[in-house]
Order: sequence, then C-alpha cells, then structure tokens
Amino acid sequence: MKTNLWVIAEKEWRDGWRNRWLLSVTVVFAIIALGITWFGASVQGQQGLVTLDATLASLSSLTVIVIPLIALLIGFDAFVGEQEQGTLLLLMTYPVSRIGWVLGKFLGQCLILACAVLVGFGGPFIFLAWQQPAADLLPAIGIFLSSAVLLGAVFVALAHSVSLLVSEKARAAGLALLAWFFLTLLYDLALLAILVRSAGWMNPLALKVALLANPTDLFRIINLLTLESNGAGVLASLSQMQFGLLPLYALLAGWTALLLGVSTLLLKRKRL
Repeated sequence: MKTNLWVIAEKEWRDGWRNRWLLSVTVVFAIIALGITWFGASVQGQQGLVTLDATLASLSSLTVIVIPLIALLIGFDAFVGEQEQGTLLLLMTYPVSRIGWVLGKFLGQCLILACAVLVGFGGPFIFLAWQQPAADLLPAIGIFLSSAVLLGAVFVALAHSVSLLVSEKARAAGLALLAWFFLTLLYDLALLAILVRSAGWMNPLALKVALLANPTDLFRIINLLTLESNGAGVLASLSQMQFGLLPLYALLAGWTALLLGVSTLLLKRKRL
C-alpha cells in the first residue's frame, strides 16, 4: 500500500506534466544543449563535437541559469496556488503531517525536474559517447547530472518557502524570479566587484565562504573540479583552494534540508 507521502508525490508528478510549458522548456533546453555540444567548436574554427571538458564547461554555464529557473517555476505555486483555489484548507484536514505535505510535494516535483535534466542532457552525452572512452565519460557525466539535480532540488525547496511566505501567486512568482536573478547573476557580479574594488586583496577565507554560501557557486565548483582546466573570473582562484566533492555535495544537500525545514515551519504557522 502506498504511503501518504508517495500519494502526494504521485499527484504532484501528474499535475506537473500537465503543464505544457514544462515540456516545452525541457525540449528547448535539450535543443540548446545539443547545439552547444555540436557547434561549440565553431568558435575555434572547427567542426563537429568539442572535447568533454569544453562541453561540460559550456553546459555548466547553461545549467546554472536554466535549472534554477525551471525549478522555481515548477514549485512557486505549490502551496499558494492551492490556497488561491481554496483547496489548501481541505488538504490540511487529511491525516498527513505538515512535513509530509512538504516532503511529498518536494519529492514529486524533484522527480519532474530530474526527468527534465535527463532529457535535456541525454542527447549531448549520447553524442559525446561516440568519441570519448566510457571510463572518462561516465564519471564526469555522473557528477554533472547528480549536481544538476541537487541544484534543482535546492531551488524547488526555495520555491516552496516562497510559496508559503506569500498569499498570492503573482507575488510568489515575483519573489521567485527575484531570488533567481540574485543567486544566479547578481551575487557573482557583486562578488567580482568587491574583488576588483579590493584590488585582489580580499581575504581568501572570506572569498571561500562567500562562494560556498551560494548554491549556484557550489554547482560551479563541483563541476570545475572535474575539468582539466581552471575557471576564470571569480572562480579563477579555486585551483588554489582545497575543495572536496563530498563536502560540496553535503553543502548542497544541507541547503535543501534547511529550506525544507523553513517550508515546514512556515506551513505550520500559516493562517489558512
């Protein structure tokens, strides 16, 4: 017999795939990823597939923008949408705990996001398999896909917190887009400005903490560690910092757990 959590997750799964925009975004994402993989070498005057490192670097730059946006769009109305429709109060009368509702919705929407990630990157990695040894390809793909799903999970949990913080879908959408803009674009620009302003004398520990405090930078660092070449800009100094994959994964998981806890607390205190 299915537990209440899996019933909720299954409902979210079905409801999520009824949204045509999600399928459309996934297809567009896959097309863009294929284009990067196949035509990425054209900037160097070459034709055909680029190397694994170059492909992962380009796909990481795309992922850190697109995956958080998809995750926020999936989850921003998870609770406020139910509230506007007048069904949230009814749902809360079911024999399911508050944390059960939060985890059930989170799990269902994360499964949707994981499918979008696999579909979006399936084509590019199939093409890369033609020219890369499996021993080199599979570990890098595994790290990339798992970190992309974890990054999406963080933003799904963030979207749920936003959804419980407001009482209108329009405000939830606005806050979700503001959070996306800040974490994916403005944060690193501000950090770069501080580095330039300090003429490179920013405390290395402060820089490391600042990078680890942003889940999008955690994703970048995880995938940068798999590349032979080092990054540029704010991440250029990462080669001189000691990072391990497991602690970085743990930090991403910690962000998710923290936001799920916030969502549970907000749901318990929410006036229905």
